[in-house]
Amino acid sequence: MKLLVWNVQGIGNPWTSNSLISLVKIYDPDILFLLETKMETRNVLFLRNKLGFCDDFSVSRVGLSGGLILMWKANCVVNVCSSSNFFIDAWISSTDILPWRFSGFYGNPDSNQRGHSWELLRRLRFAHPGAWLCAGDFNEILNSNEKLGGGVKSQRAIDEFRNAVDDCQICDLGFVGDPFTWCNNRPNDLIYERLDRGFGNIDWVNRFPNTTVEHLGTVCSDHRPLLFSFGLRKGIVRCGWKRRLNRFHFEEAWSNDPGCGEVISSCWEAPSVLDSAASLRDKLDWCGLKLQRWSRDNFKNLGNDIKLLRQKLSSLSSSHSL
Repeated sequence: MKLLVWNVQGIGNPWTSNSLISLVKIYDPDILFLLETKMETRNVLFLRNKLGFCDDFSVSRVGLSGGLILMWKANCVVNVCSSSNFFIDAWISSTDILPWRFSGFYGNPDSNQRGHSWELLRRLRFAHPGAWLCAGDFNEILNSNEKLGGGVKSQRAIDEFRNAVDDCQICDLGFVGDPFTWCNNRPNDLIYERLDRGFGNIDWVNRFPNTTVEHLGTVCSDHRPLLFSFGLRKGIVRCGWKRRLNRFHFEEAWSNDPGCGEVISSCWEAPSVLDSAASLRDKLDWCGLKLQRWSRDNFKNLGNDIKLLRQKLSSLSSSHSL
């Protein structure tokens, strides 16, 4: 299944409209989520027919800004749960994939109101259990290396976003392509940032471990389109799917690092709306995933270090025997 996410910054421009038609023709997404359409709901039908989708749900612009559209092909069944000027939340299923939840998200462009966006994200996380993909333009970066050019980004703003992501127990799904998804396009003062991305919860990672997110080329917008591709794991039929993580191993070396305890505490203290058994299972899975990601960042050379030490030990043993 393929999902195309794009902040078009106004679909009324013929160049943007034609670029969108080309993208849909080339990548053939099953689902399309557009942000900042600057359209009214009554005008969406014409666009939907041009793009070849069978149904849609839209949020009208406010004044001359905003606007969200979710479109889908005939092979998808979509039930929209809720929406506002900043999100569309829906359950999606198809003939070969069990229902999963999608939240198309638009972070408030006003930095003074960004805190409300993170509270909204937290509310969405606890709205429904199950496999959840949250994607869109969050209008914020997760760390300082996601920005190039311009002034230094507020660490407080970054931390507030990271805290919301941690509270929601979702992880960045990564990307393929250019590291930045937005550019201000000012030749004398270029700024690049990664504002657009996708997050998945533990159920999503379990069910769709091979999800790919591709940053497509910039066309007629300051934002790059994002193409999500995912499907069932080989050997798993849709009616017989069972949640299963790759086998997890706790490394003894982690216990000597204070960061290990911090990761475990943050996972264990996170709130849950599930029953006690499901909550325990989810926290164990989430803790394992976070520890693996933390280890990749902090123990990148652990495997090589062990290999070198074994070689030295083997060399010393050989020398001793001689």
